[in-house]
Amino acid sequence: MKNLIYLNLSNCGFIGAIPSNLGNLSNLQYLDLSSEYSNDLFIENIEWMTSLVSLKHLGANYFNLSMVGSQWIEVLNKLPMLTELHLDGCSLFGSIPSPSSVNLTSLAVISISSNGFNSTFPEWLLNVSSLVSIDMRLNIFHGRNPLGLGELPNLQHLDLFGNYLEGNISQLSRKSWKKIEFLNLGMNDLHGSIPSSIGNFCNLQYLSLSYNKLNGSLPDIINGTETCNSKSPLPNLRELQLEYNQLMGKLSNWLGELKHLEVLYLYNNQLQG
Repeated sequence: MKNLIYLNLSNCGFIGAIPSNLGNLSNLQYLDLSSEYSNDLFIENIEWMTSLVSLKHLGANYFNLSMVGSQWIEVLNKLPMLTELHLDGCSLFGSIPSPSSVNLTSLAVISISSNGFNSTFPEWLLNVSSLVSIDMRLNIFHGRNPLGLGELPNLQHLDLFGNYLEGNISQLSRKSWKKIEFLNLGMNDLHGSIPSSIGNFCNLQYLSLSYNKLNGSLPDIINGTETCNSKSPLPNLRELQLEYNQLMGKLSNWLGELKHLEVLYLYNNQLQG
């Protein structure tokens, strides 16, 4: 089986430790060990993964990695071809230390939601310019929401829902967010007023700022008709969630001009029709 390039063992019902001789599959490009909402599979020592030098896709959702501590990032940093990393619900905790030298230059997708990470945002990720999708929802990341996220040139999907990240929404929106399509910053500690520059997110399809501390009124107008080469603001927006904030004042006319909007949440604010 040394020539094996694809191995999918997801949801097979296996229990116990993953054998380290999987590391002999040096040509493996795709490995999925995920299970649905159970931690019956576990790894005691993750070092064998460094032999998977051809690996591009690693799926291990709901796989018990609690015994490897923070060692997982140093090991995966030695996989130069890795493009997708899925470690949702893996009982990981603590911080995500910066590798001594970041080699994840091909990484496009990192999904580490529903773990127990309790630290500031791992800012070394801002140097991984290949990132297209970041999913870190439902952890305990705290401190400043890094402004550099808005300058990642290929980022299309960012989900930080359910953390304790702080920041001013006006500062965040001033970044370019060139390709962002999905932006979920709900249930954090963001504050400030929603600025008119939010309209410059031309490709945005989903925006959630719910369950934060946003205040003030909605902007009378929003930018973007020239930037986005469109007659209407936010021309691709389909879902907008602003519920459970401290917004007040009248509803703005531009809300009625969002031509593709399908879902709008504004409840539990102090807005007037």
